[in-house]
Amino acid sequence: MKALDLSVYNTVPKLFWYNVENYGDDITTWQKEKGVWKSITWDDYGQWVLDVANALLDAGIQRGDKVSILSQTRFEWVVVDLAIMSIGAVTAPIYHSNTEEQVHYIAEHSGSKFIFVEDQEQLDKILSIWDRLPNIKQIVVFDKYLPPNLPNVLRLGDFKKIGIEYGKNHSNQFSERMQSGKEKDLISFIYTSGTTGHPKAGMINSYNVISVIKHLQSLFEISREDMSIAYLPLAHIA
Repeated sequence: MKALDLSVYNTVPKLFWYNVENYGDDITTWQKEKGVWKSITWDDYGQWVLDVANALLDAGIQRGDKVSILSQTRFEWVVVDLAIMSIGAVTAPIYHSNTEEQVHYIAEHSGSKFIFVEDQEQLDKILSIWDRLPNIKQIVVFDKYLPPNLPNVLRLGDFKKIGIEYGKNHSNQFSERMQSGKEKDLISFIYTSGTTGHPKAGMINSYNVISVIKHLQSLFEISREDMSIAYLPLAHIA
């Protein structure tokens, strides 16, 4: 096992892939499906991220491009987030409770070129404003439901299949993108609630996140055996 040196694994994606490579069989996440808790290993998590990232590369997403996520907290959210930042793009999250106009503001303000949405409700929001978001070329829906005959709208499962095929023919591109990331590269926006005007985009880089990680264990005595629960919207800074 490689020693964890945060001067080497100095970005969130590099740190993520360190865990995939060294703790692949360990459970990293639990998610509930049809009332039953299902475990996900680091290897499973990594494969999800790799497939989605390769599909984004196939879609032409470049380093620094903004990609939005419009969804409640769920496993697919964090997968997409890691995939986006792993290829050097920037996550621009949108609160699932936002109205169509609020969604339009954030998607336009961030300059998003691509968007992932949770379900029919969130898809309908984007479809109603898509003609005013010319930068967004494609929508991917987490849920299996999808109305037929919608151009440039895909289910996540079908999007992953594109990534699998792309990875077979471009085996080094993902690794090159991920490894070339730097700690001060922008990885995410965090939009404020906008209670005193339009939402403001806080800019987050890997240095910000890893600076917190370095002190978590001493502050809260967190170990690999501990379990945490995510209950806030993942678009929230907390």
